[in-house]
Amino acid sequence: VKSQVAAASLRRSLVSRLGGLHGLPQKVGQFLAFAEMDGKPELFSALTECPNGMAAAEAFAAIRSSLARPIGEVFRGISETCAAASLGQVHRGELLDGRLVAVKVQYPGLADSIRHDLRLLGILAAPIGGFRRGFDMGSYRAAIGAMCAEELDYRKEAASILEFQNV
Repeated sequence: VKSQVAAASLRRSLVSRLGGLHGLPQKVGQFLAFAEMDGKPELFSALTECPNGMAAAEAFAAIRSSLARPIGEVFRGISETCAAASLGQVHRGELLDGRLVAVKVQYPGLADSIRHDLRLLGILAAPIGGFRRGFDMGSYRAAIGAMCAEELDYRKEAASILEFQNV
């Protein structure tokens, strides 16, 4: 019983730490949340959403920079409130023609941070790589990196949405 209490305390501490971070650490927490889909008590599921987003002014500056023109030339308006997640946040927007859209904003410097985290993961995992026979840590890290790279490419995501919209 004592070890179960200690394990539960350790899990809560891990969730708290991962929840305060963006990028790869929180993405790892989101992967852990998938294990809770089998009815176990939900602890890591809290990491599927993150309340610590960018301030609206910072997000709008990132949007202007990405558009390379004033926001008013593309949108009638963008909500200051957002839904935040591990890689960025989403604002409700309205285009000039009245269509409602989701405006995804990536946290500044996140792509570089994830590349750094993946390199660090490789360095930290190198000493234990031989202990787990049959487990290829390099391939595992490469797969996570490829998946994160796809999630970071918002232009590719937009093209996919348009493709499926026309199906």
